[in-house]
Amino acid sequence: MKFLVPLEEEIDIITQLREQLSGVAFPQHVIDLQHATGKVLVPTSHWNTDLTQVRDFDRNWIALEERVMRSLEP
Repeated sequence: MKFLVPLEEEIDIITQLREQLSGVAFPQHVIDLQHATGKVLVPTSHWNTDLTQVRDFDRNWIALEERVMRSLEP
């Protein structure tokens, strides 16, 4: 199943879930970006995270440009 929400909202959702669920019950939320190898995990707000770029599984840095961020919005 695929859900599309703005990244900031997704971080809030995943943070609240992480604070309420055990590690076994915690779902993996991911971002599926074009031109990336694998899916990138959505971070929680427990870290001060730079949301302008991510690294894929080939260790390539991918810039989260404004157009990419808009494509994640519903």
